[in-house]
Amino acid sequence: TTLANISVEQVRRLPRMTDESKLNAMQFLSMLCMYSLISEPMLLPLFSCRMVRLTIEYGFCDASIVGLSTAGFGLFTFTDDILLGYRIGKVCDSLIDESPNKNALRSRLCRELDCSLKAMVEPNRTVVPLFIDRYNSAMMNGDVESAMFAFWPIVPYCTGSFYIGTNLVSLTKTFKSCIDQAANYQQTNTLHVAMSNFRAVLHLTGRSNDEVGIKSYEELEEIGKNTNSQLLLRRILMSQMSIHFYDRNWVKVMELFEKNPPSKFNNVLATGLALYGGVASLTLARQTHELKWRRIGEEAVEKMTKYEKVSSVNYSWVAKLLRAELHYLDGNLDLAEATFKASIGSARDNQCAHNEALVHELYGIFCIENEMVDNGAKQLQLALEKYKQWGAMNKANDLQMFIDIVDPTSLRALTNTPI
Repeated sequence: TTLANISVEQVRRLPRMTDESKLNAMQFLSMLCMYSLISEPMLLPLFSCRMVRLTIEYGFCDASIVGLSTAGFGLFTFTDDILLGYRIGKVCDSLIDESPNKNALRSRLCRELDCSLKAMVEPNRTVVPLFIDRYNSAMMNGDVESAMFAFWPIVPYCTGSFYIGTNLVSLTKTFKSCIDQAANYQQTNTLHVAMSNFRAVLHLTGRSNDEVGIKSYEELEEIGKNTNSQLLLRRILMSQMSIHFYDRNWVKVMELFEKNPPSKFNNVLATGLALYGGVASLTLARQTHELKWRRIGEEAVEKMTKYEKVSSVNYSWVAKLLRAELHYLDGNLDLAEATFKASIGSARDNQCAHNEALVHELYGIFCIENEMVDNGAKQLQLALEKYKQWGAMNKANDLQMFIDIVDPTSLRALTNTPI
C-alpha cells in the first residue's frame, strides 16, 4: 500500500538522507540486492522493503532509487501486480534522470528496470536498443562499481536481439565481441551467460561451436551450480530449449521443462518457457493422448493469456498460437485454423520475422495433418523464407528437407501421419 500511489513528486518532497549510519546501511542493502538478484532472488522483497522504509523515515538518497526499483521488480516477479511494478519503475526512471549519478544508476539498475519491467510491458523492439545505452553509461561513469556492471547490459542486448529476430549472422559478430571483451576484463558471469546464449545462435546458423572456444553446456552448468548462479542456470536452460524447440524435438523440450518446471513467479524467461513448453506439450498431448501434457499446455495458455493483457504487442501472437494448438487438440479444426491465422497477423504486427516463421511452420504442419496439403506446403514455404531472412540457415535447411518430403505432388497419402 505504501507504493500503490507513489509519484515522482512525493519522492521529491522527501528530505535528503544525512544520517551516516543510515546512508551506510542503504549502501550495504544495495549491494545485497545486487548479489541476491543473481543467487537468491527470494530475498529481494525483504531488502527492498527495508530500503523503502529507511527512505520514508530518514530521507532520500541515490540508494533509495535502488530500493524502489528493486521493490518494483519484486512486485513484478512475485505478485500478479505487474503493471504496478512497471509504474514504480517509471517513477525510478524519472528519478534517475534527475540524479547527478544517472550513468552509474542506469547501468546498476539495467536488470531490474530494463531487462524485466520494460522488457515485459513495452515493445521488445524499443527496449533492446536501450542496453547499449546502459553499457555506454557505465563506461562513461568510469568508477569501480560501474565497471562491475559495464559489460552486463551487453548480454541482454545480445539475448534480446535474438528474441526480436535480429539477423543471426550479424548477431554472431556481436556475441563474439561480447565474449572477447568479457574475457579480457575478467567478467566471468557475463562471459558464461553470453556463451550459453551464443550456443543457440551457432546451432541455428549451422556454424561450429568450436570457432570461438566456447564452453559446453555441461561445463557451463557445472560452473553455474558451483557458483550458485541461478541466472546462468536459467540461461543455459533457455538456450538448450531453444535448440530443441526449433528442431521440433518436443520430447527433449519437455525433458528439460520437467527437470526445471517454471515457477509461479513472473519474469521474461517465463514467457519463453510458456511458448516452448506450451507448443511441445500440446503437440505431445495430441500424439500420445496423455493427460499430463494437456495439463501443462493448458497452464501455458493461461499464463500467456495473462501476459497478453499486460502487453498485447509482445505476447498476443504467442497466446493465439497456443490457443490454436489447444483448439487443434480439442478437435475444433475450424477454430484452430482461424486462430492460427490470427496468430500470423499478430506475429506480423510484432515485426519479428522469426516469430512469423514459427507460426507459418506450425500452421503448415496443422494443414498437412488435416489433408490441406497445398495450403500446408504454402505455409511451410513462407516459413522457410522467413527463417532465411533471420539467418537461421541450419533451421532453414532442415525445414527444406521436410518440405521436400511433404510436397503436395508426392505425399498426399501421408497426411494423417503425426508430425
